[in-house]
Amino acid sequence: MSRLTLPPRTMLRDSVYESIKAMLMDNDLAPGSRLSIDAIARTLEVSPTPVREAMTKLEADGLVAKRPHAGFVV
Repeated sequence: MSRLTLPPRTMLRDSVYESIKAMLMDNDLAPGSRLSIDAIARTLEVSPTPVREAMTKLEADGLVAKRPHAGFVV
């Protein structure tokens, strides 16, 4: 019996990360604007969890900042 080789699986968070990063680089999300996790989740047709995870990664990259009681901003 031969083993089936599956292509590498990308995590949804990574796809969402790349989509949000593209929005940032294309200036679709204006500098200084507040980012709504729910609105981005609706736009990308995903649940809020991968968006939150992607935001954490974007924060680590210095592309967004997390503000107390305000959420994420560009």
